[in-house]
Amino acid sequence: MAVSIASRLDHPLLLVLLADGQLHSGEWLGKELNVSRAAVWKGMERLRALGVEVQALPRRGYRLSNPVELLDARRIGAELGPQRIGQLRKLELLFEVGSTNTRLLGNAPPPCGSADVCLSELQHAGRGRRGRRWIAPFGGGVALSVAWTFSDGARTLPALSLGVGVAVWRALVRAGAQGVTLKWPNDIWFQDRKIGGVLIELRAEASGPAHVVIGVGVNVAL
Repeated sequence: MAVSIASRLDHPLLLVLLADGQLHSGEWLGKELNVSRAAVWKGMERLRALGVEVQALPRRGYRLSNPVELLDARRIGAELGPQRIGQLRKLELLFEVGSTNTRLLGNAPPPCGSADVCLSELQHAGRGRRGRRWIAPFGGGVALSVAWTFSDGARTLPALSLGVGVAVWRALVRAGAQGVTLKWPNDIWFQDRKIGGVLIELRAEASGPAHVVIGVGVNVAL
């Protein structure tokens, strides 16, 4: 399993240090990052520009408005069984991206039997139904895409959207969600409101293999 951590932040570790939601002084942050307090301030402004809510308390320090649980490759891998780990060719964790689907569609398709997975903390240009934007604010949702190659796309694709929707529903139930329903074929609903959806995009030949990217977006805390 290959893991690639990428970020356009000047100091990506800054977000990791703030993730617990506790108050941290600029002096302490500067020492941890080995940068000046001015650089810490600039890093905070960069986070705010990306939509991350950072509170600044005079003479006390900085903290996130809400603690967040950042993506963690080790924890993700620990939740996957040996068979799934064997099928995972690449796991890419990003801080921000335009669209996880677009990123995987731009790559070479994985070989049959292997998957490429991309997750991002922030997604700026996610797509929903009928070209609508699917916004994934920082710390507020899951933005996940899986690339897979089907040897016979014509037989598999008609039922794929519904099958993925059921799989997402089952995962939410296992995570403790109650009252979540699936609106055919692939919308996830809770209390009469849509909280998630599936967007499947593909590149396929008429009677050959299909390179499919399955995008899943779930609003967790908005």
